[in-house]
Amino acid sequence: MKYILFIMISCGVLACNSSRKLNRSVQPVTAADKVWNPANVAAFEKRLEALRLRYNIPSLAIGIVNEKQLVVQGGLGYADMKKQIKPDENTVYHLASITKTFGSIILMQLVEQGKVSLDDPISKYGINLGGR
Repeated sequence: MKYILFIMISCGVLACNSSRKLNRSVQPVTAADKVWNPANVAAFEKRLEALRLRYNIPSLAIGIVNEKQLVVQGGLGYADMKKQIKPDENTVYHLASITKTFGSIILMQLVEQGKVSLDDPISKYGINLGGR
């Protein structure tokens, strides 16, 4: 879970550059109450804002999911600097080739679950690479 959070934040950092407070909504969930309470969310927001400003990142989207429940969501900076449009749940970020990272994580999770083996030929999973 920590790795997914790190990747989500990294994607936002890589995609963006700007300044403002996080529009956050916190919906506490059982075990997450201790971690994602308003005080901790505010501290997390402060650290992200400092990083965003330090690295001149205009916009950053944040979403934290715990046990299939969205516990924190929001954005920092501006999705459009010229028009001063703040990021929201509909803001689209260009991720470039970062999707390979997501694909690798998903594959390794399937390996951990025993659903896929790295030693199997790829054709076992219905993928035909034309004689390769």
